[in-house]
Amino acid sequence: MTRGVLSDVTNRQAEAQARPEPGKLLKRSEICRQVGLATGRDGGVAHAEDAACGIYVDESPAPSTASPPSTASAAEVAPLVEEAEEEEKRIRELLEQLSDNIGSCADGLLDLWAEAGLRPNSDRLLALRNKFSSMGPPQLFDALMRPPTRPPPRPPTLSMADFADMREASLRPQGHSAVALDRMDAFRGDGEQNGIDLNLISQHAVREQAVNVAQTCHTVSEGQRPSSEAISLHFAPEQREPIVVYLLQVCDFAQLPDSVLYLAVCLLDRYCESRREPIPEDQMQMTVLATVSIAVKVTGGNLELSRQPAKLRKLLDDFSQRRCNVEEIFAMELQVLAILGFNVCTPSPLDFLDFLAAPIAAADASQGTCPVRCVAKFLLQLSLFDASMHYEYPHVILTAAAVYVALWCTRADEARIAELLQDVALTCKLTADASDPQEGA
Repeated sequence: MTRGVLSDVTNRQAEAQARPEPGKLLKRSEICRQVGLATGRDGGVAHAEDAACGIYVDESPAPSTASPPSTASAAEVAPLVEEAEEEEKRIRELLEQLSDNIGSCADGLLDLWAEAGLRPNSDRLLALRNKFSSMGPPQLFDALMRPPTRPPPRPPTLSMADFADMREASLRPQGHSAVALDRMDAFRGDGEQNGIDLNLISQHAVREQAVNVAQTCHTVSEGQRPSSEAISLHFAPEQREPIVVYLLQVCDFAQLPDSVLYLAVCLLDRYCESRREPIPEDQMQMTVLATVSIAVKVTGGNLELSRQPAKLRKLLDDFSQRRCNVEEIFAMELQVLAILGFNVCTPSPLDFLDFLAAPIAAADASQGTCPVRCVAKFLLQLSLFDASMHYEYPHVILTAAAVYVALWCTRADEARIAELLQDVALTCKLTADASDPQEGA
């Protein structure tokens, strides 16, 4: 009788230990072990990097059953192993494609940089000189005028172990750190006494919200990214570059933030794409100033201009050089809005730069100007002059390539580059379920 009771208790303990922990990613070898299939080198089932291709276990407890678990055959577990192998293959391809896209985009940015170095007196470089010469010491802009003589190596591919950690974090319930942040003040005193790291909780909450914002920006940006081929059909490159130089000069003279410049260029390109015909020469200046007016109102721009319409009218009147009146500019503004369907809140590469370069800028905060951010910003502004470069890749990839080149130029360690790739993978939602083909870059 006693042996029977002990045997029953032992069986229940073994069954409880075999049950996966809530929220745990099961390895394929673990799947095979729990269904009774032998694993190892001889069995050919176990895999060294199967952690990234696991099955996520629901946190709700499994209903208990009186009958003992049955032992599955190799034929029954084979579909699970095959599914895990297919998912692993997909993940590897996505990670390799991510590195390839960043590397190709980085090569394109370096070509623009080399071309700018060969034309030091070009209009685009003179405009950038006025802008970047005030961002740091004089030697900073001199360094920007000397592009690297060789391209950087291809970015490394994220390891499956790093991806496993990212995926496990992405499968956690959303908002847990935000809730902890809301309740932080309630137990701040007790938390410090109990050894709770409140700063770590707040950092996790901010990080979670930053990732969510970056993912939303990526989705919206991809839905509004114009085609460089369509732009070139109705807006020739030799006509577009002087316009972008003019926009840069307007924003610099009026002390408008870069967000106004990027949005005005994007609105102008989207308008040209939607018109499906060239903008008449006599309407070009009106159209350009209309996009500036929209960008100031959407982004907030210069607070003095956005809050005092009379000063915005004066600015538009001054830059029109009396070739058109302000009422005509506002009428063109309505036409641009109508053609774009009033959908003008477009994220720019600057939004992704704030996210991707934030850890680097925070680490270099004690040194004043962040060289990585400055170089990346310079490359992004160079891309504005070339529509084929600016719109060929998703803006998160374009920004990541600029940051990668900047990290390489400043000889950053591999850990910084790995953090960059992880942030890009999170933004592109590479940790999404394989059943959703729409996710990912």
